[in-house]
Amino acid sequence: MFDWKQLSAHDLGPMGTYLIFGTGDDAIGGMITKPPQVAQPCWSFYIIVDGIEAAVERVRSGGGQVANGPMAVPGGDMIAQCLDPQGAFFSLVERKR
Repeated sequence: MFDWKQLSAHDLGPMGTYLIFGTGDDAIGGMITKPPQVAQPCWSFYIIVDGIEAAVERVRSGGGQVANGPMAVPGGDMIAQCLDPQGAFFSLVERKR
């Protein structure tokens, strides 16, 4: 329906396999099996930041929470999964240079 194709797959051990998909050669997203602690399947917005450590400190100082990370993901990027002060879920990513 969307003309998506699998571009790569990364074995994350007990967490499952992380699939990167896209259109043509452009990656537009990734999917993994929903972990038990996540209530329902969902999409997460990823916001690109220059420095992950400084960004998570801004989340905390602004009243938000860091739910997971920062951590390295396949390919070398660093991510952090966060909640804003109202509880909305979002993720930050520092791209590997």
